[in-house]
Amino acid sequence: MNAQASCGCVLAIDDEPFDLMLIERYLTRAGFEVKRAANGALAWRMLHEPGFQLPQAILLDRLMPVMDGMEFLALLSKDERLRHIPVIMQTGLAEPDQIAYGIACGARYYLAKPFNGELLTSMVRAAVTDFQRASTLRDAASQVVKGNQMLRSAKFELRLLDDARSLSAHLSQFFPSPERVVSGITEILINAIEHGNLSVTYEEKSELLKNGTWEDEVRRRLDLPEFRDNLVHVNLQRLPNYTVLNITDDGNGFDWRPFLEIQPERVFDLHGRGIAMSRLMSFDNMEYRGCGNEVELTVLAPASTGEADQQAPLALKAA
Repeated sequence: MNAQASCGCVLAIDDEPFDLMLIERYLTRAGFEVKRAANGALAWRMLHEPGFQLPQAILLDRLMPVMDGMEFLALLSKDERLRHIPVIMQTGLAEPDQIAYGIACGARYYLAKPFNGELLTSMVRAAVTDFQRASTLRDAASQVVKGNQMLRSAKFELRLLDDARSLSAHLSQFFPSPERVVSGITEILINAIEHGNLSVTYEEKSELLKNGTWEDEVRRRLDLPEFRDNLVHVNLQRLPNYTVLNITDDGNGFDWRPFLEIQPERVFDLHGRGIAMSRLMSFDNMEYRGCGNEVELTVLAPASTGEADQQAPLALKAA
């Protein structure tokens, strides 16, 4: 490993030696450490070897002998030690049912084959960064604060990305399973800042992520007069059978409907999965309102899941 290899460790799983060679070449040049496996079964054994350094992202080919990508994903999703590692699925397939199954098993990123080095590097960098931030958030969420169980309602206001991440860890403490909701809360708060208050468009974010300048642009816009006073408003309520979080921004809203599900036409983008992933993984109900600048997030108490709750919100009972 060269002196620059400090960006993170990546496990590449592919039965094509040439593809593995290209992946290693591109990612090593970008500063990543790369470990290789020729199929899912071999990679699974590597991940369980004593002393093996766990990767911060996994590049996974869809079609392989011995154990293909979907079989590997199914195993990974059931392993508590490994299930949080982000998976980048390499595939030429973009069928909705394939995508839905892959997402349910943990494939949050997709890379079209044949790939180019620039997109590969950008995708891996995004996945590793997300993993590192999510790990920090989960660690913070796991620190139970004495007295939290007594709180019934609270209101907060914020405008900065760092405030969103800190508040997410704090808010997660008031939900039945903090580690389940912390990433989802973070995603929705950041969405309210960047797309809501700062009017960053989907296309603009794509370019910013590709160039590695997204956070720089967010900071720049935060200082502009037209955005300086915009806030994100957060209202938390804890009731016997559910906990609800209402998040409102001061922006002009957006069309949220296409983002509730992973769309095939966006599956190979560097972003655009956060709302759908939060809806799928973090909350029992997600309801956008009005022009899209308000969203209500609901999590049922463990005892109330599986039955209609007489005190639950109407939108939840109708879902």
